[in-house]
Amino acid sequence: MLTIFWIALLDLRSHWRVIVVMILFFAINVFAYIELTGYQLSINAQFHFIDNDYLIIHEADTAAEYYGSRLSPIIGEELTSLGYSRVIPAVHSFTVTAGREIQFIYGIDLEQYQDVERFQLLAGRALKVGDSQRSVMLGTLFAEKIKANIGDTISLRGRDFQVVGIFKTGTFTDNDAWISLPAAQTLLGWGEDVSYYLVPDSGVLKTGDTFGQGIVVSRRGESVYASSKQYLELLKLFAFVIQCLGFGTVITMGALILRITILHQYPLALMRVYGFSKISLYIYILFQAVVIFIFGFMIGFGFALLFPLLYQLNVSGWVILPSFVFSEILRSFGYLFGFVLIGVLIPILWFNRLNLSKLLRSE
Repeated sequence: MLTIFWIALLDLRSHWRVIVVMILFFAINVFAYIELTGYQLSINAQFHFIDNDYLIIHEADTAAEYYGSRLSPIIGEELTSLGYSRVIPAVHSFTVTAGREIQFIYGIDLEQYQDVERFQLLAGRALKVGDSQRSVMLGTLFAEKIKANIGDTISLRGRDFQVVGIFKTGTFTDNDAWISLPAAQTLLGWGEDVSYYLVPDSGVLKTGDTFGQGIVVSRRGESVYASSKQYLELLKLFAFVIQCLGFGTVITMGALILRITILHQYPLALMRVYGFSKISLYIYILFQAVVIFIFGFMIGFGFALLFPLLYQLNVSGWVILPSFVFSEILRSFGYLFGFVLIGVLIPILWFNRLNLSKLLRSE
């Protein structure tokens, strides 16, 4: 068996220029496929979180937890009159800097936000009751984007705020600047208006209910996920294109291995005469494909890991980094290797139909 592997490597070496080009072609497909899969996983993680414990009351036809909704404080009073013991107001909107950078602002109720927001404090401390209205907590992606640290002064809509904490949620709010609710209302010029109200799902209101004219009830997280679906569909389209290109690449690889096999058909026929089984010659063909696949996968995967360090995808103010999960990488490996096996069928089917005795007589 080692002899077969050695012969296959020698044949690859004799055509190394073409093999290198083939490896690079395959690496490009691996890079694109893994990168797109990583972005799909990241978008799902950031925007597909449904909270079954809370409902939000917001303006209809808006992505309330993102932007677009604005409610009067009268709505909060009406919710309290329905018997809700906890009515949590929130402001979530964005501002645009002079440099046209989008900044997301999340105005939080300092007395209640830690009961409904799950976050990991990476540095500094959390906002608390009694803090200055010019104190801010930054999501890790926001902090990385502007290179801010604890104690730094940052500008939000032309006003200075001091960074007291940096947090991570694993959702789109890692792009937020969290400030107190009054500070957000003042910053945006909203008076006492809010974006939405958060209430426990106690059965008083249900998802899909209307609450006054132009105001609806939805599950927490649904509006954000609905907004992100357009990006997921686009990524799915790109992934399909990459799959088509990948299929074309492995067919080309199969044709290349077929060409190498044809060039060495007489030595392969002699190997059959000297006692090598047909299975051994199939292994010869498969081994060449595996060598191209392994090197192509390693190079493509390496570039996929390097790419986020060189470029950050910023979509409407959201910084999205690809998520690489071992199980998904393993699934991608198997999926792409399946494509390779399809490409290998080309030379194997040709070789299976080859009349070796006739070939030797002609030689």
